[in-house]
This record gives sequence, C-alpha cells and structure tokens, in this order.
Amino acid sequence: MPGNYFGDGIRLAVFRPSNGNWYIKGLGSHDWAQSTYNLEIQCGSAGDIPVPADYFGEGRDRIAVFRPSTGHFHIKGHGTQSWAASQGNLSIQCGGQGDIPVPADYFAEGRARLAVFRPSTGHWHIKGQGTADWAASSGNLSIQCGGEGDIPVPGDYFGDKKKELAVWRPSTGEWHIKGQGTADWAASSGNLSIQCGSEGDIPVPGDYYGNGKTHLAVFRPSTGHWHIKGAGHNHWDSSSNNNSIQWGAAGDVPVRHRYGF
Repeated sequence: MPGNYFGDGIRLAVFRPSNGNWYIKGLGSHDWAQSTYNLEIQCGSAGDIPVPADYFGEGRDRIAVFRPSTGHFHIKGHGTQSWAASQGNLSIQCGGQGDIPVPADYFAEGRARLAVFRPSTGHWHIKGQGTADWAASSGNLSIQCGGEGDIPVPGDYFGDKKKELAVWRPSTGEWHIKGQGTADWAASSGNLSIQCGSEGDIPVPGDYYGNGKTHLAVFRPSTGHWHIKGAGHNHWDSSSNNNSIQWGAAGDVPVRHRYGF
C-alpha cells in the first residue's frame, strides 16, 4: 500500500490483515531492516480492505480501511499512533457486504470521495460530501456502469483531473470507460470500449508516462509481463507504441503508484 502518508513523498507500505497493522517503511531505498524511521501502526482487522487516500484535501494519504461486514470506512486521525490512541478517527457507513471500495476524486475537488462498486447491479455508489453516513448525506450518486464479474478501474483516462468510472471485463479483456457526467452508462455519451488484456490478467491502469493521463495496462501472472497500451482509444492490436515489460512472476501481486524517482 504505497502512499504519501506524511506529505514527504511516497513511502513503501503494507497492510497485514492478520493483525491489522500498517508497516510503513522509512524514506530511502534500503530494505526494511536497514531503514530508519519505520512505522508500525494498528488500524483495521482481519477481513478489512486497505483504502488509503487523501480524503480531506491535505496533500497526504490517510490510513484507512473498508469493512465489508458493516460497510464502514474507518479513516484514522492524524499522527503515527494506532487507531485506539488516535484522535479524529472517523467511521462512515457507505456500502455493504459484497461491495468493492473505490474511493477517488471523481469531481476534481482535490479530495477522494467515499464510494463503492456493487458487482451484483453494476452500480457505483458515490457518497456526497461530508463525514455523515450514506443515509444522512446529501448529494449521493448511484450510477450504473458495469456488471457481475467486472473489475472496477477508475482512472483519469481523459486527463481532466477527475476519475472516470470504468470497469475491466476479464471475459473479453475489454475496458469500458464511461463518458463524462453522472448519467448511467446507457444514457451517457462518449463511452469507450477498448480491448486490452485477456482472461487471467490483472488490470493495472496508471500514469506510466507522466502525461497526466491514465493508460490502460494489465499484468499477466503467467509470464510476469506488464502490457501497457499505447496512447489513444484503439484496441491493443490497432495501437502503436504498446509496451510489454517483463517484471515479476506467477504468484506476484502487481503494485502501481507514483513513486517519483
């Protein structure tokens, strides 16, 4: 779970479900054992999903987890203390069992909104502003884009500083990127369906070239290759400047982030 937790750059980090601890490595390129200022912070428990993000426009990521059993986002208060000793913790209900958390800055507000993708209906439920639970919030949105079996992959695909709703469909390897606006897929204009990847791949979209746009990409565990599609809206086979880079092996988990080296 690499992130900019302290406003001083991207730190390597992992979340350990067995004890709910976040292990955040000190700055630098040394291994954990040789690093200084490593941190172990308790926030979460078994079954939780880590969802660090800049929820308050502070220019840093907050430690946070989504608890599927209750549909709560637990966002830790400032500082390096564990959850139990921290002030300003928040527990906000948004979602439920079976939902996939997808917090992101969907409206170029400079902060992530709480949101979940519901595979059973293909709806994205994006909570309105503020720290109230879903039921007590105004400005909530429920937008249909995707369906059962799809993997949510929100990203800034158009370079407009906001995250577009999008899903990757493993059965076809297609990326379905919804056009701008808050209408459902069927009522939206500018929707895109682009083939990149195949069954068994893991979608890893990201700004790989520093041009402010999210590029389509997949990690293929069977070969350890990252397949990054070239610019434009053509399918993989019709795109130029595609890249296939070998880094990893079967069983590896791809980790993408803006490391800023």
